[in-house]
Amino acid sequence: MSKAPQGAHLVGSGPFDTAEDMFRFTMKHMGRNIKRLPDGEVGERDTWIRWQYPRIGQSPQMQPQETDNVYVPYPPYEIIGGVSSADEI
Repeated sequence: MSKAPQGAHLVGSGPFDTAEDMFRFTMKHMGRNIKRLPDGEVGERDTWIRWQYPRIGQSPQMQPQETDNVYVPYPPYEIIGGVSSADEI
């Protein structure tokens, strides 16, 4: 006989508009199995990488890398020449 699950670890985005919606749904369905609950990357953050991309591009120390990219429709970023320390980013 198998044991009932003892806990759950949630990661990533949830299909909700607000963190409150995520919290309420999760507690209703999994409440006694949850020790910690992230906000679910809701709203505009529901697709984390697409949400981050324009924000990374706002950094004057970063530039799009010129490369053939087969993973996503956006080129990866690279640190511009001359930046040699994380303190400069």
